[in-house]
Amino acid sequence: MNRLKGRTIVVMGGSAGLGGSAAVAFVKEGARVVVVGRNAENVDQTVARLGEEQAAGIIGDARAPKTAEIAVKKAVQTFGTLDGLYHVAGGSG
Repeated sequence: MNRLKGRTIVVMGGSAGLGGSAAVAFVKEGARVVVVGRNAENVDQTVARLGEEQAAGIIGDARAPKTAEIAVKKAVQTFGTLDGLYHVAGGSG
């Protein structure tokens, strides 16, 4: 469909669960994503699954204010732009 072609989205909590599913959906629609998660292995696996041309990863805690700032900088440095931020980090326990 490519409704998001050329767009870049940061997904806080994007390496697992709802955030991981959102990152997959964004990429299927043509977006590039920066996934943010606390678990390095999950972040690396998600980036590998999405493809390094479409995804980049940041290891960090979404509760820390600097994490979003770092993710935004990563998006701009890697993909040249930032078009949206989807924050779904939190967990269910």
